[in-house]
Amino acid sequence: MTPIDSSSASVLHERLQQATRAARMAPTLNAQSAARARRRSDAKAWSLLQWIPMTPGSAAKSRAERERAVRLILSGLIENGGANDVPCDLDDVRGPVLVVRSGPWPVLRALLTTLATQPNARPISVLCHTRDAETLARLSVETGLELAPIFYPRFEPFVTATLRRVLVDGAWSTAIVLDGSKHGRGLSLEHITSALDAPTRYVWNASNAAFRLRSLRERLGRENYAVVRGLLRWHAAQDGE
Repeated sequence: MTPIDSSSASVLHERLQQATRAARMAPTLNAQSAARARRRSDAKAWSLLQWIPMTPGSAAKSRAERERAVRLILSGLIENGGANDVPCDLDDVRGPVLVVRSGPWPVLRALLTTLATQPNARPISVLCHTRDAETLARLSVETGLELAPIFYPRFEPFVTATLRRVLVDGAWSTAIVLDGSKHGRGLSLEHITSALDAPTRYVWNASNAAFRLRSLRERLGRENYAVVRGLLRWHAAQDGE
């Protein structure tokens, strides 16, 4: 065995300290490297939009490049906008309220029991199927709430286009959709939430947890939202040429 004197011990200690610092810095460096990579990717996408005049035969290629650039830019802006939903309570719910029965009856009952304690959450309309009328009437009696049914025209899973037609004349301040999963946050309900025009939208799940859905404008901020709108207008104008 090689003897260790005070000098070699000092060198060994210094190397251990350096290794520890390097290990602690690794996640930060990796995050910084990933951020730089995203910036480079975004910059490359933006650069693709700086078009030179198209020559005959290059239209298809240029269109494909433009589509790819637009998708990359929009994806980057949206991903950097933060979460689509935030945990919350329902203390600030203001009527008129629309509830979409997109989950089982126990989930709806729990939601209505909570809304019954919120005096400003009136009136309440419930979108459901015609066959739900009797059960909804019983639930109205149980909760002491006056519930106005809105009947979906067919017995089928909710379809976005049909929902928009059914709800076109509504003017709700708040819309709440039900997620039957205990940990649901409405990710599988976009076909419903995208059809709702209420300024404030919530998801209520089987664990009696509420999540407020953030609008695209709220997620992006005013400046980036304006960029997205301008980019989409430009993209539509290019397609019209």
